[in-house]
Amino acid sequence: TYMESNGVKNEDQLKEKLKLTFAFEKAIKATVTEKDIKDHYKPKLQVSHILVKDEKTAKEIKEKLNSG
Repeated sequence: TYMESNGVKNEDQLKEKLKLTFAFEKAIKATVTEKDIKDHYKPKLQVSHILVKDEKTAKEIKEKLNSG
């Protein structure tokens, strides 16, 4: 029988196998647009702003940050 040849032992396993098969077929047929891809992989930026009293201090801090 179909169940025996596909390693399905009972009706519950058969139902689960069919659900997975239909889900895979639906996923394969899905259309993914360029916009969908760009929206999904949009970079998420987190920025910080450090305020200091003068440009010299800012440059010193920047050097320290860049050097690790």
